[in-house]
Amino acid sequence: MKFVHQLALLVIGLAAGLAAADIWEEVEHGYADNDGDTTIVAVPGAGHFVQQDAAELITETMRWWLLARKN
Repeated sequence: MKFVHQLALLVIGLAAGLAAADIWEEVEHGYADNDGDTTIVAVPGAGHFVQQDAAELITETMRWWLLARKN
């Protein structure tokens, strides 16, 4: 398997109905070939459209995440 080194931010709304095992399954399959930094953020009370359900939290999280990885 050829690995890709890429930063990844995965944001999941917990009200979307995914169990912890489903989230981990998504990470294992969706990011299996990524040997880079992967950050998972689970947002309580947010559904499938987490960016709409928790817009301020998502904006602040993205800002923090990007600044923390600034070269």
